[in-house]
Amino acid sequence: MVERIDKTCRYHPPAHPIRTLAALFILRENVIRPVIVGAAKPHPGRPPRFTHPIDQHYDNLQREMRRTFATLTLAA
Repeated sequence: MVERIDKTCRYHPPAHPIRTLAALFILRENVIRPVIVGAAKPHPGRPPRFTHPIDQHYDNLQREMRRTFATLTLAA
């Protein structure tokens, strides 16, 4: 995805792969990291009156991540 500049320790990303790198970075920072962090600790307290369908999917994903960690005997 990156090309080394001749005889230097520097790299240059071509035009197309930079879009892929940016997408992977955004996916990691905005999706994967919050799901893993949220899977570590369930939220105590009363649930809200209305939850958006996206929030329900997020809660289900966190619950499944906790189950996966338990199955793999990983500390969450």
